Amino acid sequence: KKVIGELIRQYSVDAIFLDQTLLAFNVSRGLNFIDGMRRHITELQSGFPDILFAGEGIHEQVLNALPMAQIHGIDSIAEIHGMDGRVDWRRAHPVSAYLFGDYVRLTAHLLTKHPSHPLFAFQERTYSMLNVIPALCLYHNEQSMQLPQVLAMIKRAKQLAQQS
Repeated sequence: KKVIGELIRQYSVDAIFLDQTLLAFNVSRGLNFIDGMRRHITELQSGFPDILFAGEGIHEQVLNALPMAQIHGIDSIAEIHGMDGRVDWRRAHPVSAYLFGDYVRLTAHLLTKHPSHPLFAFQERTYSMLNVIPALCLYHNEQSMQLPQVLAMIKRAKQLAQQS
């Protein structure tokens, strides 16, 4: 809490992303991971009530503490969730999104594809089906942002904001 608090104060951030919420392993002493992470998130929120805390993936044990969660990236969507169409019965969202979608907002993975990538259109169709808040990730300074696909992402983000 001390280190994150220093970052919040020093950089005047609006939100913190906790990229550890799916590393569910137990330790031999003290709280197990899930209880410890839930306590950590709750303490951060009570200490910094104006800051949005989000995490990696939807996990029912920390759901009550995280109003926003990152969905896994394109590899997970295609291979694990089968949203690329190879396996019809997997076209539904992951069970956690189905069960908890009313309680948590899904955000795009931080390693989403840029519109110039061949998988971008598939990624955006899938994210749109799942009502995922889009993210534009730039991997080098030569990638353009003045693209119709970027404008479509912004439009979809605005539509999702109006639904909340």
